[in-house]
This record gives sequence, structure tokens and C-alpha cells, in this order.
Amino acid sequence: MIDQDEQELLVDKDKLARQKQEQAIAYAEHQKFLDDWRTGVLDSPAGRRIVWDIIGLLGYQKKMFSSDPLIMAGNCSTHDVCMTIIKHIEEAQPGILFRMQNEFRSAQANREK
Repeated sequence: MIDQDEQELLVDKDKLARQKQEQAIAYAEHQKFLDDWRTGVLDSPAGRRIVWDIIGLLGYQKKMFSSDPLIMAGNCSTHDVCMTIIKHIEEAQPGILFRMQNEFRSAQANREK
């Protein structure tokens, strides 16, 4: 017969095994998400252009602060969305943001010619 301490130990082992399994599933799902960013968006010049445009529209380098609290709240929320996108981009492909910026500048310079 199993005493109470042994039973608690078995329950703890089961709980730990379930937590490890859940973490492994979450990690695999996150890696798939990053692979989607890499292959679905960042590997193509068109995908990088679209994401760069979205970041620009969200106001990546725009001031967040305002004397009007509602305007500032809106600015902060769009900036937060922008930073979340940037975080995903950099996690999926480190250094790609710099490449996207250079591609944008090159395209701008070509249009000005």
C-alpha cells in the first residue's frame, strides 16, 4: 500500500510531467509561428515592404506623448502593436529590421532619381 507521502510524490511527478508536456507544445507552436513569419513574410521582398509599411503606418518613430490623455492613450496603444510586430520580426529573423530599413531607403532613393 502507498502511504500519503509517496502518493503526493506521484501526484507531483504527474503534475510536473504535464507541465513539461504543455511547455513543449507551447514551444513547438511558437516555433511554427516564427517559421510562418520567416517563410510567409520575411523571405520575400514584397512581404518585407508590406510589413515595413505597416510599421510606418503604426508610427514606429512617432512621438507617443501628448497633453491630451486620450490622444496619448491611442498613440501608446498603436506603438505597443508596432513594438509587438517588431519583436516577432526580430525573434523570427534577427537583424532583418535593419535590412528592411535599408531596402526602404534604397527604394526611396531610386524613386527620387
